[in-house]
Amino acid sequence: MAVQALPHLLSLSGALYDWSNQLGYSVGFGCCLLAVLCGTPRLRRRFQWAPLCWIGAISYSLYMWHLPLLATFAAHVGPSLTGLPTYVVYASYWIWAALVVIPAAGAMYVPIEQPGMRLSDRLQRRLKARHRRETQTITTG
Repeated sequence: MAVQALPHLLSLSGALYDWSNQLGYSVGFGCCLLAVLCGTPRLRRRFQWAPLCWIGAISYSLYMWHLPLLATFAAHVGPSLTGLPTYVVYASYWIWAALVVIPAAGAMYVPIEQPGMRLSDRLQRRLKARHRRETQTITTG
């Protein structure tokens, strides 16, 4: 009987681990954000460093482009790295990320993301203005 229940118990512990694991990451990330927002000026200054803010600005482009560009690297350069020490392969990925992925994300940010954000701002202002006009018409009408 106990042997038959073992797979069920293991699957429950796995589900509990998955849930608690994600909760731990979420709480930890929230505490980090709280420390940055409410921490000492010295701590906040470190997170206001211009290159770090720029990475934050291009983060969506970075998210969209990192995987295809790293996959391209793995497909075309990766085979020539076989047999090299692991740290050399790992370092080459980071060099590719620094020299290709981040600049490509920055290059996509200017012609694609910035106009999209400006369009979003214009549309939101129009919707708010329309909502105000409709609200005024209803209250005065």
